[in-house]
Amino acid sequence: MARGKYDVAGVKTAIANRYQHLDLKSIAVSRRYPGFALVANKNTLKGDVYDAIQKALLALDPATNEELKTRMKDWGRHIRNGAAPPNSATMEISLMH
Repeated sequence: MARGKYDVAGVKTAIANRYQHLDLKSIAVSRRYPGFALVANKNTLKGDVYDAIQKALLALDPATNEELKTRMKDWGRHIRNGAAPPNSATMEISLMH
């Protein structure tokens, strides 16, 4: 985009903000989505392993556990506040004009 090779691109808001000085214009912004997705294949993981991983990740809730809050405060910004299960309603693409 900045070099004039493309007319349109999609980027995370944080990256777009970092390059605002290049006079790039935002034409649409989606609602917020998770910073990353951790994906597990139920066809290659045993059900009990899949369930154990999901249970462990969803138990990471520093908002309700002071020990976890202290332990997780320096974790990466996309995981330090815990995890949430997928929800198809929140993953629908919605553009704001």
